Amino acid sequence: MEEEQITRLNAVLRFDPIRNWLDAWSIRSVYELYTNGQRFFELYDKMKEARYRERKELELI
Repeated sequence: MEEEQITRLNAVLRFDPIRNWLDAWSIRSVYELYTNGQRFFELYDKMKEARYRERKELELI
């Protein structure tokens, strides 16, 4: 980790709700949960765009 990342992490950890998560799980687990959640919503947005865009031809599967 870089110094500015550690500084930001320390600032974030001052909030009680995150401390409660870290009491139960490791910091790595919380970080993975966060990044996986971000990735899920990125993929979900792409799926919504693909599903609702207009199609000019009938697509048969």
